[in-house]
Amino acid sequence: MFDDGDLVELFKPFGEILSATVMKHQDGTSRGFGFVCFVNWQDSKKALEHYKKLSDEIQGGIYISEFKSKDQRQQEVAK
Repeated sequence: MFDDGDLVELFKPFGEILSATVMKHQDGTSRGFGFVCFVNWQDSKKALEHYKKLSDEIQGGIYISEFKSKDQRQQEVAK
């Protein structure tokens, strides 16, 4: 099962990580997404660029983006 440590390993080549969390259901299984917070925003930008390119090569794809609050997401959908 993919856990917080796996998420750190996946993103640590891009810079120092402040936190990494795989979101889980109440039964402890992964919800299929997580959050990574870098110490420096420049490192997060490098990770975003790398994985956005890579997502086209992975069957089924992956989705990666900067964090957006619920309000920000709702505003984008409304547009």
